[in-house]
Amino acid sequence: MTRSDSAFAVDPNSHSSRILAYLKEVLRARGMRYADVAVLMGVSEKSIKRYMTGRGVTLPLLERLCAIVGMSLGELSTLAGVGGERELPWTTDAQEAVLAAEPKLAIVLALLMSGWNAARIQHEGLTSLSDMNGILVRLDRLGVITLYPGNRTIPRVRIRPMDSVSEPYRRVISKAGARVLAQLDPFDPRALWRLNYARLGPASVARVAKRLEAFIAEVSELSRQDMDLLGDEVKWYAICGLMIEHEVLGLKLLRAKA
Repeated sequence: MTRSDSAFAVDPNSHSSRILAYLKEVLRARGMRYADVAVLMGVSEKSIKRYMTGRGVTLPLLERLCAIVGMSLGELSTLAGVGGERELPWTTDAQEAVLAAEPKLAIVLALLMSGWNAARIQHEGLTSLSDMNGILVRLDRLGVITLYPGNRTIPRVRIRPMDSVSEPYRRVISKAGARVLAQLDPFDPRALWRLNYARLGPASVARVAKRLEAFIAEVSELSRQDMDLLGDEVKWYAICGLMIEHEVLGLKLLRAKA
């Protein structure tokens, strides 16, 4: 039984949209234009633009598009996260010990888990190609990513949250946060910060903690959305949410005798 293009039309509202979105990322990373793909496939550029929006895409066509960038449909699906609905395991103490001892590995892993790829990290000028190759090989051997040809990667683990991460790794993250706070100039008009005091019970403290986690997660999602911004329109920011028991200066003044 032969398969026809019409019999295997891919629904653009299904997983194919994620596959095509990742395929666009691969094309951009390799500097390939739709016109280049059109020449390689022997069709018009207009057809390629239509296919990349999900219109008229069939399974055989999708396989041909994948082949253009030297990937199989299965590999591209895995990298795009299609079919990967199961939760990844948490990092282990042993893995976190290595990451804590080698900050470059930890930084690259954090970027990869935030939606970056090796090409983007290099384009940002954060590391050289030779350094990147070595870091990715180390991360693959550590078991935290799977490394494919062309420095394509998929994560194999999730880094544990701060309340359960190992002590060495917690110390590294804490030191990074302490440096940011130590360098903060509260009089700098570019520093967006607010301060308030509150008298809270345990249940309210737990609610605030959850909201802080949700806020940081939202900022991470905004960062992924702005990933394609270039030049002066995008900058790096340190975002910190802090809640700690502290004596309220104003109440101390109120208690003071005149």
